[in-house]
Formats: sequence, structure tokens, C-alpha cells
Amino acid sequence: FYSDIVPALLAPIVESKLSLWKPLTRDTAEQSELLMTSIVVDLCAAAVSDSNGRDEDDNTWCTKHGLFVAHILPRIKKTFQSSRWDPIRDVDGGLALYEAVLRVAKD
Repeated sequence: FYSDIVPALLAPIVESKLSLWKPLTRDTAEQSELLMTSIVVDLCAAAVSDSNGRDEDDNTWCTKHGLFVAHILPRIKKTFQSSRWDPIRDVDGGLALYEAVLRVAKD
């Protein structure tokens, strides 16, 4: 339930938050991390808030993983595969995004 159905139900909210996100903009590395954190952490906490104890931690992890894998990672992958991203010119933006993704994934 928490790994499949809850992320599917939250998909429209997540997609609306990601619609204007430009992950490789240098000035918004911190904003990217805040956006990913708000989606992965805050939204998941609200979705599984009726659970209790150890089950809540497991349910939250399943939901976070589902949202991260289904929405955030494909968006980042699409950005890196875009012809608009130049790996020689946009190194700083790419590294900042990579570091932000690692920090969010560890949470």
C-alpha cells in the first residue's frame, strides 16, 4: 500500500511541484534540495501520519522511496540527458544537483 498506492495518489501533487523545477540552474541548488526535501520528507510524513511506531517508519520509507524513484530521479535523468545541458560548461550546476540528491536520499 505505502510503496505503490500512496505514491500513485500523491503523483499529481508531486508533478505539480516539479513542473517548474529547473534542476541544473546554478543559483537554485539550495532551492532544488528544499523542493526535493519538501516532496520526499514533508509530503510522506503527512501521508503516513495515521500510522504509529515502527510501522510508521517503514511506511514512510516505502513512500519516500516510491516518490523518489518514480518522480524525482526520472526528472533528474531527463535533465542530464537533455541537449540543453552542456557537461563542460554546466559542471557546477551538475555537481550541486548531484550533492543535493545525495543529501536528500540519505534523509
